[in-house]
Amino acid sequence: MLVAITDSVAAEYVKLGVAPDAIRHIPNGVDLERFAADGDRKATRRRHGIPEDAFMFLSVGRNHPKKGYDDLLKATRKLADRSNMSFAVVVAGAGTDALQSRAEDLAVADRLHLLGTMGSADAAINLQLPGDDLVDLYSAADAFVFPSHIETFGIALVEAMAAGLPVVTTNGPGCRDIVADGRWGEMVPVADPYALAEAMDRLMQDSKYRRSRAADAAMRAGDFSWDRVVDLYIETYRHIIEQTHNRERLTP
Repeated sequence: MLVAITDSVAAEYVKLGVAPDAIRHIPNGVDLERFAADGDRKATRRRHGIPEDAFMFLSVGRNHPKKGYDDLLKATRKLADRSNMSFAVVVAGAGTDALQSRAEDLAVADRLHLLGTMGSADAAINLQLPGDDLVDLYSAADAFVFPSHIETFGIALVEAMAAGLPVVTTNGPGCRDIVADGRWGEMVPVADPYALAEAMDRLMQDSKYRRSRAADAAMRAGDFSWDRVVDLYIETYRHIIEQTHNRERLTP
């Protein structure tokens, strides 16, 4: 019996020869209450130099080509060209400070806030991941952007949904599984900065639509509660035990 955390992972198992009925679909989980708690939005923005009146897009993840950050920077340029609204794009994750030169090349450095690694050693030791500083960023944001090309799961997407943020992501493996092909969040083609900018602009401009998508995201987050994940594992263990007992009874 194998556990697949997304349909994309299950599909890879099948390609490797695993029988579909030998696969159990159990996602990763998040602490919904922790992310749903209201943080001090003003204080968090002030701490990171983010204008209080700016529409804040948040993206979380280490700097790696598969994360699609170059697409996000290009989308930021397109969004700046088409909108008069004040907005900021905040990127948190290991190595994201290296995006500064690219942001300057695209003339979007004034819109971009690169925060690098978030979290303390104490938080990791206490298994409180992510740290409070990152949870506070979710509370301070208005929308979440996840331009990744491929993920095994995409936990940051679920964290953002649990925080009640409308999300924009791609149709890459892992990402599309979380938003169910666009049902629970905006989904654009992989490596398409124009489509990414369009989706970001719609969430920024249309408050009614934004609230609707935020409600969708919060509802979807319930599928990733630890209670549900634990129940699914218990059910799986019971199934395995039952199968084992049945085989033992049939053994001469």
